[in-house]
Amino acid sequence: MSRITAQEEAEVRRLGAEVASQFTQNPRFKFLGNAGLGRHGGALILAEASSDGREARKIVVKYSYGSLSPDEQSNADNDLRNEYMWLKRLRGAEHIGQLIDLAECSLLLPGTSNGESTYEESVRAAGGGSQQAPVRRCPTFALEYLSYGTLYQFEQRLYDFRWHGLPSRLLWRIWLCMVRQCVAMAFPPDIPDNEYVGQTIREGIIENQPYASIVQNSPHEHNFMFSVAADLPGDEHQPNLPMVKLIDFGRGRLDSEEVARRRLPDNPEEYASRKNLAAAAVAMMRLCSLTVVDRENYYLLERTAPYTWTDEAGTHTIFTIAPEILTANTVIDPTLRHLLVRTLAYPWASKPSLREVLAITEQAIARTRGDPGPMTEDARSLGIFESDDVIRGLVQHFLYDAA
Repeated sequence: MSRITAQEEAEVRRLGAEVASQFTQNPRFKFLGNAGLGRHGGALILAEASSDGREARKIVVKYSYGSLSPDEQSNADNDLRNEYMWLKRLRGAEHIGQLIDLAECSLLLPGTSNGESTYEESVRAAGGGSQQAPVRRCPTFALEYLSYGTLYQFEQRLYDFRWHGLPSRLLWRIWLCMVRQCVAMAFPPDIPDNEYVGQTIREGIIENQPYASIVQNSPHEHNFMFSVAADLPGDEHQPNLPMVKLIDFGRGRLDSEEVARRRLPDNPEEYASRKNLAAAAVAMMRLCSLTVVDRENYYLLERTAPYTWTDEAGTHTIFTIAPEILTANTVIDPTLRHLLVRTLAYPWASKPSLREVLAITEQAIARTRGDPGPMTEDARSLGIFESDDVIRGLVQHFLYDAA
């Protein structure tokens, strides 16, 4: 799809201001800005004042505007309702952006396309310009505000600072967040309304439960966001690290059973989880190669190429579409490189399972506690160190202070 034009941007900003007024007519809410604007809808950042004098909390409100969209093919209202449906199934999952109950939001309202075609018409319908026009409603739902920006923004700050590379201990912990997102889509919490009380669940493989086939379908770097780590047992977010959450399920769906049976006939129920892992590995590639910005270097291969590695079990060769910028990376922990390359292997049966990827990643987190020193000789030559102090300082500067 082509980039939004200046004229379209002016119109969607106007529409966003109308939606914001739906909330700011209540003095409890203050409009802080836009989290996103597009042809199909947008997202507002609001501050909601507390009734007990505590600091106002920030929330995000997503909305759609139906056929008022500059995109004539927009199906925005259905996309919004689709996203809400998947987020309800994923409610409580630690590494998925979470819904917030907000009485002022509703998906049961018709899209703005079913109301007046312009705001001016609503003014006239109210009896003329001297009277306050009714605020038009549109489908909305509320989300938690994620404090520390997107994976893309983090990468850009590092690149602009000419940062040579991230410690592998940090890369492993970011990758674990992405793996747990894939676990959530395979085993969604599905907490009933009458049992949900805001609890947070760490995602894990559930024995004797069939895999769900949820795919998010838009796993680019803008849809991975950093947030405050949940207060759960374990040290996978140490030392003082944020977590990464997956957002935007507007195009989410259950993957095709027919395609799964064709591509992974011996284990079709795990097809969607392997697809999600491959998409997450693509998002990880640039984070592993900060000094290269040209996107062409990250394009997946059109034809598979052999990749060979050796571990304690012996020597292995697979065929993968991972580009050279990943397969030839000698800076990151080689175990992480092998794992990311394997998720991009073909045929599908040669990809590692979700269970195996989670186990290897958890083992790597345990193996790299403390200060193991540089993971590779190239990391040592670039001055990439793995101590808690180095990682804490990096995260403080490029995430916490930059937010």
